[in-house]
Amino acid sequence: MREKELGPQSTDTLDSQNNLALILASKREFEESAKLYRKVLIAREGLQGKEHPST
Repeated sequence: MREKELGPQSTDTLDSQNNLALILASKREFEESAKLYRKVLIAREGLQGKEHPST
């Protein structure tokens, strides 16, 4: 929902996706969690640079 409203590169969207990855990991769905974490990391690096604390 957030992605449609705010766009895929929105920091709010990325925060939501990161939270979802955390939930997936807590449910032991590690493969899906890792995929989502990677997607968020790549997007954050593109937006904020590799030296930013969020990356």
